[in-house]
Amino acid sequence: MPIDLTQYPYYDTTNLEKDKGYVRFLGHGGYYIQGRDLTVLQGLVQGQLKDIAYTFFKDGDIIQGCQIIVDQINKTATITEGKVFYQGFILDVDTTTVNILGEGKELIGIEIIEEIIDSDKDPSLRGQFPGSQAYGQPGHHRLKLSTRVIVVTEEQEHPGLILLYELQNGNPTSTSLPPEMNELYNILARRTFDESGNYIVEGLQILNS
Repeated sequence: MPIDLTQYPYYDTTNLEKDKGYVRFLGHGGYYIQGRDLTVLQGLVQGQLKDIAYTFFKDGDIIQGCQIIVDQINKTATITEGKVFYQGFILDVDTTTVNILGEGKELIGIEIIEEIIDSDKDPSLRGQFPGSQAYGQPGHHRLKLSTRVIVVTEEQEHPGLILLYELQNGNPTSTSLPPEMNELYNILARRTFDESGNYIVEGLQILNS
């Protein structure tokens, strides 16, 4: 379940500010910095990165690893260690073995776990610089995203599931393929042509006979 950061104590107004056309946080001398300002600053930057990333990826795209190994005898499926794209972030996936029925249609995917971490949970977030007023004082909270591999049947409802694989009677029938990078290659090719035009990379030498 996504955490609502628009409420106390964060008051994240990133989306409201984007609707107003705000694209950048401008520090102003003599003004107080609000906690909300820091949250919005990150939100604006992350939003821009996410918009660019969605040009090439979609949620659930496997960036690295996350292969599936099915053991029909023991009725298990193992997802290997890897990385998955989700809302502009590339999240780690740990090697996980789950039990399967091996009958009918089953869905294997990941669910996203959102947590707010404060300095009580992680003491390293307290002020670290000796002699400063902030030394030992609680630091700002952190938003933590982690993943968990799960398996559900077709009949089970799980709206937060990010699908990796479908199994039919224990056999993978569809997979989340690595994203196509053709568009990125086309952009790089156009940029190289605009910069340098046509040129010989290899071969086509003139030989004197």
